[in-house]
Amino acid sequence: MADRWAVVVAVEKPLDPGFGTAPYAEPAAKALADALAGCGYPKANQFVLLGPHATKAAVESRLRKLRKAVKRGDEVLVYWAGRSFARAGRGHLACWDTLADDPA
Repeated sequence: MADRWAVVVAVEKPLDPGFGTAPYAEPAAKALADALAGCGYPKANQFVLLGPHATKAAVESRLRKLRKAVKRGDEVLVYWAGRSFARAGRGHLACWDTLADDPA
């Protein structure tokens, strides 16, 4: 039987104020994670990173763990609430510890 997995990341107030804020991002992400639990995405299969816990290293770590856990036929839902930026024609998602003067 296929499993359902979720990655939920939200950064309301990044470390660097140069990125601005994303009001209500974290409460919305918490509510979504709770709702997903009732829709077949067990809490054990959710990687939820909020605020200062949503660092680049933490996000990459959870994605590596997810990649090892997911099997063919599983469903994966990814939710990101926060700021983003573009460099060299490519879009990027800003983690909590992304710095505005050196985002790469």
